[in-house]
Amino acid sequence: MTALLVPAWWLQLSSFRPDPLLYGLLQFSCGVLAFTFVASALARFRGTRDRSSLVVAFGIALSGVFITSASIGFLRHVEVEGNEFQKAPLVWWMSRTLLALVILLAVTADWGAARVRHPGRAIALMLFSVVLSAYFTDRVYDSVRSGRIAFPGAVFPTPLNILTAGIFLWAALGFRLRFRKTGNALDRSLCASMVLNAGCHLAAAQSLQMYDDAFSVSQLLMAAGYAVALGGALVDNARAFDRIYHLASSDALTGLGNYRRLLDVLDTEVTRSGRTGRPFAVVLLDLDGLKHINDRYGHLTGSQALCRLASVMSRNCRSIDTAARYGGDEFALVLPETDEPAAREAAARICERLAADPHGPRLSVSVGVAIFPQSGIQIEELLTRADEALYAMKSRHKNKSSGAPPAASGWLFER
Repeated sequence: MTALLVPAWWLQLSSFRPDPLLYGLLQFSCGVLAFTFVASALARFRGTRDRSSLVVAFGIALSGVFITSASIGFLRHVEVEGNEFQKAPLVWWMSRTLLALVILLAVTADWGAARVRHPGRAIALMLFSVVLSAYFTDRVYDSVRSGRIAFPGAVFPTPLNILTAGIFLWAALGFRLRFRKTGNALDRSLCASMVLNAGCHLAAAQSLQMYDDAFSVSQLLMAAGYAVALGGALVDNARAFDRIYHLASSDALTGLGNYRRLLDVLDTEVTRSGRTGRPFAVVLLDLDGLKHINDRYGHLTGSQALCRLASVMSRNCRSIDTAARYGGDEFALVLPETDEPAAREAAARICERLAADPHGPRLSVSVGVAIFPQSGIQIEELLTRADEALYAMKSRHKNKSSGAPPAASGWLFER
């Protein structure tokens, strides 16, 4: 707090006078930042159903309307002097106080979100509270605009801004507590934005007229607050999109790529190999005796067996290789820039590592290899050839008497 108060007192001694046109452009920029944040926050609400994001977006949208409309009017009459612009700081204070109340409402509503049984009604109630806050803020504006709002010589010549700064600081505390629970970038940036907005109004509390030094500093802090909030929203959305992409392209059990991811990688490799003329390999692996494991040890052990194979594949691949779950007990490995001998060597290495796994029950795999373009030039052809080779090996190694996994000598296919 001291870091904010000392510069505020110093502003009264400064003689800097900024360009009024610069002030109008800064206001317009704040409006653009506000609306961009609103779009990002609404996208986040669609994905997370975070009611606080919706209310904050609604409040910033209202503030953006005030700021943009005021800046457009200011830029149209920038040469005009007189009573019209003497009221501007009070209009600005009203819009900012409304924003502070709405954001504080969003934080307060989040504290009771876990006990809400009807989310739709809760959202409607919060939006009604926003409208109610707007009404009371307008009533306060009507009651003070005809009276005295500035007191030259006081520690804070425009004390109404102290009230708004206090609301923003309270909201910052709320977002700080929320960040400790969620850990997301948006809550951290909103906490920092609220502190900057509080500093904005502490600086504005030293202002006695339009575009003096204190008021200009407050506008810079306000723009910084919008920029920080927008940056946090964009980072949070980018992380959310990354999580969605990972969930859409990975297998929930093993963490490897799923069938969709496998097809995407194969399509990319077919295109690249067709351009460069270099081969790539597709290796299919089938976990032997999974039904026997499920029947004897239970389905949990069967799922763990799939994860053990996936772990061995992940640890024994290059960074450019792609391991994926093909379906059921079948897995696939895409090896760029790899010919048939190297592909068989990679498959043999996975078989050996799986044989050395100390956990029970003992596991083995059957393997089939296909090479582009010798085995085919279409994705379906490659998968079919690899599948045929896999089942040919599986039929050779199958223990017909028990259905159990083959002995260790059968893990490595003939090369």
